[in-house]
Amino acid sequence: MASRSTSTARVADLERRLAEAEAARAAAETARIEAETRLAAVEEARARLERLLSQMRRDAFGAKSEKGDGIAPAVSTAVTSGPIEIALSNGRRVIVPPDVDAGVLTRFVQILERA
Repeated sequence: MASRSTSTARVADLERRLAEAEAARAAAETARIEAETRLAAVEEARARLERLLSQMRRDAFGAKSEKGDGIAPAVSTAVTSGPIEIALSNGRRVIVPPDVDAGVLTRFVQILERA
């Protein structure tokens, strides 16, 4: 009879553990859904800010200040570990690190080309 009561106690313990694990899983799933909801809200806010910034640039500097204004810079896909030297059409030279942001570099070169 002792083995039967031990088995019953063991089953009860396992059922309790299973219930705790299921509750923890449900709580984790709820937290994941809440985090994804917050992330979606942040991404939406970021997109709105990008649109506002684009509109402010357009209002202040004209349509040429927008990203992707049709000027395609010559880009090399070669991997380099040292600085990159860029010769501009007006004779100026620019030296940048290899991990420079392409969009920032494009806008910077456009400004230098106009100056």
